Amino acid sequence: MNRSRNLLALDVILVCGHLPSGSMFRCLATLRLRLNFFEMTNIDLNSYDDLNPSILRAVLEKLCQDDMEVRAKAALIVDELLNAVDFQQIAEDVFYCLHDIEVDDLWSRSGATRYGYTSPEEMAVQMLEEELQPYQDEIAKLMRLKQGAAAAEYCKGVLLGIYRYEKGAKSEFKDWSEDLPRECFQFQLKTWRGLESESGRHVQMAAFLEKNCNDWSEAAQASVGF
Repeated sequence: MNRSRNLLALDVILVCGHLPSGSMFRCLATLRLRLNFFEMTNIDLNSYDDLNPSILRAVLEKLCQDDMEVRAKAALIVDELLNAVDFQQIAEDVFYCLHDIEVDDLWSRSGATRYGYTSPEEMAVQMLEEELQPYQDEIAKLMRLKQGAAAAEYCKGVLLGIYRYEKGAKSEFKDWSEDLPRECFQFQLKTWRGLESESGRHVQMAAFLEKNCNDWSEAAQASVGF
């Protein structure tokens, strides 16, 4: 276990902020540990529904601080959980996230306000950016955790979801966001490219785009310098 992996385990609060509560529980359960904490509170380790995320985070932090062996095991489990990224599932999530934007929300948020006038076109940009920001944040978080492979897979899913939205979504909002999905696609790719310096992953991403987003691939690659 090298130093970077130990540091990853030590930063368990940040890690747990990334993982859903079920994954945090699996991390604990996999360590096969029983603490006085559980005995005193009569919590059944076979039912993580009894534990809220803040308790799970506190327990994981305590385990990793007090025991080097536990810290090393936790780091391995965290690596496994963080790398379990399904780009197809991410793509589906992004597609429906964008597809579910209501045109009525566009009307209610655009127009004249006490702060000035916002056109529907300008508001459409803002609304798309708001929906995609959490995915961009997730990619950045994975990169901070030194999970470049997982971040690349996550980015593939985001890009594919945007592409499928542009090609297949039927919604009134999309009619007001013409060309915006393509611009968001290139922006997401450029953002990831700025975080990822490993040329091998650039090559893999280019191949992915050519296979899955063919008619956007050439322009997108040119925009980020692949």
